[in-house]
Amino acid sequence: MAYYLRSKCLNWIPRSLCKIVFKPSYTLSLLKYNNIYTQNSANFFTSSNTQDINTELDKSNNLDNTSDTMEYLKEKIIILENDITESVKKTKETQDKFLRTLADLENLRQRHQKDLENTRIYAISNFAKSLLEVIDNLSRALSAFPSDKIQNDKNLKSIYDGIDLTNSTLLKIFENFGIYKFECIGEIFDPKKHEVLFETIDDNKPKGTISCELLPGYTIHDRILRPAKVVTVRHS
Repeated sequence: MAYYLRSKCLNWIPRSLCKIVFKPSYTLSLLKYNNIYTQNSANFFTSSNTQDINTELDKSNNLDNTSDTMEYLKEKIIILENDITESVKKTKETQDKFLRTLADLENLRQRHQKDLENTRIYAISNFAKSLLEVIDNLSRALSAFPSDKIQNDKNLKSIYDGIDLTNSTLLKIFENFGIYKFECIGEIFDPKKHEVLFETIDDNKPKGTISCELLPGYTIHDRILRPAKVVTVRHS
């Protein structure tokens, strides 16, 4: 018996080569084998290969998605870096403004503190100037007493001692408030400390030397409370 066997998976084999002579006893076995092989071949192409193809497609899609994701992330990183740079710049500018404001506030506090201190120290300046006239009069009074009569007249001496005690007490009070009398005879004229009332001719002394003090000068702390009224030297 001759059969032409062409399996579904062997369609590419020419028909002339598929002529096989089988004995009747083997015909059923061969047909059964052919059905099993055809079924297994179909399962091979429909199950295993299909899974492999799908897997490869998934991998390809995943690669494309990964590439797109990387590009997106790169763009986001660039944007974030720019944002960070701008934020750092603004933070530094804000910090600089804050530090300048603190410095201005500190300078303002120091000026205010100094103004308060000056107000406390020099608040009595006008009052002290008025009392200087009292001290000037007491000094003139003491200078008017003849020294030879003070020792012989007890009453006159008591008056002199009273005036001298009052003058000394006022000067001590002045010193407690930072007010002092300064000497100027023999010094060179300084317009910040002295006021010239007269000039005398003396070629033996440097020009501008103070030769006589008509009214003493006073300072209050580091300021001039009253300039000394003086006589200076000029050359002929």
